[in-house]
Amino acid sequence: MKSKNGIKKYSKQLLRFCVKLVVVLLLFALHSCEKVEKPYLPFTPPPPTSDTIRKILVEDYTGHTCLNCPRAAKVLHSLESKLYPHQIIGLAVHGTGFALPNSNYPEDFRTAVGNTYLVDFGIGALGLPMGMVNRKKKGSSYGIGDAEWKNAIDTIVNKAPNVYIEISNSYDNSTRKLNSEVKCTFLTSLTGNYNLVLLFTEDSIIAPQLDGNTKIDDYVHMHLLRAAISDPYGIQVVTGAVSKGFVKTQSFSYDVPQEFDYNKADVYPALIPNIKYCGVVAFIYNQATKEIIQAEKAKIK
Repeated sequence: MKSKNGIKKYSKQLLRFCVKLVVVLLLFALHSCEKVEKPYLPFTPPPPTSDTIRKILVEDYTGHTCLNCPRAAKVLHSLESKLYPHQIIGLAVHGTGFALPNSNYPEDFRTAVGNTYLVDFGIGALGLPMGMVNRKKKGSSYGIGDAEWKNAIDTIVNKAPNVYIEISNSYDNSTRKLNSEVKCTFLTSLTGNYNLVLLFTEDSIIAPQLDGNTKIDDYVHMHLLRAAISDPYGIQVVTGAVSKGFVKTQSFSYDVPQEFDYNKADVYPALIPNIKYCGVVAFIYNQATKEIIQAEKAKIK
């Protein structure tokens, strides 16, 4: 048997060994934390909720024989997917002589509502590509070139929103009936008259497009304006003034035409509706200035 002194000596040696082991492990852990070898996953913060951010409507006025219009489409894509994710709502409006169909460009993407906007905002007289950012005037003109879109966005993108818009869609495949409910919650008190507009859009349409001097037969047309669900200038939701916390809910119905969802980027049998490429864009604007104070979008399915 070991003596008491021997046991004590052994215990002290064991304790010293354990202390050294802990120190070594701590040093190793600290050294390991100093450098993380790639590949590693970057931290991506969650997107802000819709009631905390201002959403901006960027209207891209375009046409399939406009040789510079694909450039503007790329600018819009960069704005909505890279520079201002979650805050930009794009709308491609086809019009003027650049949108006329012919044997080489057979699709007709012109709309009655788009033609109304082209005339009323003076866009058709400015040449394409041309756009509007929240329909905010610059000098005497609503229309601005794609090189100016970012600067126009920067002046308003960080402002707190005045209203929170929620869109709820239901769609019946058999009847092609769309029902949309739009709930507007006002986050600030406002004076003036304000209207709510609801538009029907469609993505991922494959059709020819002139890009520079090259005809692109399989060009993918995105967020096309297809029709107005409401009146082109909407319905009045605020008369004179509105207090913070006021809620206005408005219902709309729309019969979706057969031709709006057949020519798609993915392949499926003809004449089988695929409504997943269609959506609704809503926005509220000031009647006096025409400026949009908030916008929102939602897929139908």
